[in-house]
Amino acid sequence: MDTITIKDLSVYAYHGLSPEEGVLGQNFFISAELSLDLHAAGMGDNITKTINYAAICHFINEYTRTHPVKLIEAAAEQLAEQILIEFAPLKKISLTIKKPSAPIGLPLQYVSVTITRSWHEAFVAFGSNLGDRKKYINTALDTLRQTEGIQLDSVSSFYSSTPYGGVEQDDFLNGAVLLHTLFTPLELLSLLQKIEQAAQRKHTVHWGPRTLDLDILFYDNEIIRTATLIVPHPDMINRDFVLKPMVELAPYKLHPLLQKSMQELYAALPPDQLHLYKEGKPL
Repeated sequence: MDTITIKDLSVYAYHGLSPEEGVLGQNFFISAELSLDLHAAGMGDNITKTINYAAICHFINEYTRTHPVKLIEAAAEQLAEQILIEFAPLKKISLTIKKPSAPIGLPLQYVSVTITRSWHEAFVAFGSNLGDRKKYINTALDTLRQTEGIQLDSVSSFYSSTPYGGVEQDDFLNGAVLLHTLFTPLELLSLLQKIEQAAQRKHTVHWGPRTLDLDILFYDNEIIRTATLIVPHPDMINRDFVLKPMVELAPYKLHPLLQKSMQELYAALPPDQLHLYKEGKPL
């Protein structure tokens, strides 16, 4: 990944805990390392293939002046997120905010905060077998599209499947979506659970019927084990209704633990675990 650097942009703003800082303001110095692919711009000497760093400087100045907060930690967090959202080619940003006039009462050059934030690739499986299954799924996809900090990249076809887990119930409608997000894994999990709740999802019977089921399959190539989240999804390798949509979206995506592609994992499923029939593309 290539880098464009903005060094010590001076911005007069009103961040601070004390009332005086909020009224009188002070100078802040902001630096940014912007990560993106600059190969096409360099080879073609083409300005449309890079990012307008003058526009980013003006954005930093305007946003910092008009969004006062108490902590420079909060200022950095909010500014980094907004830059990534507003300037699409950016993949990652490392942002430093220096505060030379911090009210500490001792001689110092400045106090600073540096954070690094980036877009993350995630695959999410979806399913429904109660009510208007397509409506529940399409509503969930629309909610993801409209959520700031989420970029919906591609959605698999819908597949119908017989229920998994031995509970007698109607057939499921399943698929998967590839997205990029600024959310942490737990923040993404929380968002998906809220979308499930909006669809009146009830956790009553394990592997039982549900209006909407949303599961994180992969988050970058991270291996996550917490009390509330396991990634990669632990049972995905046994599920044709997960692997077939993944083959459609990313056939050569490697499972970070097994080091096998989605195509290889799907091909390894025994015949008695293949229960899918295609329902077409989402709305």
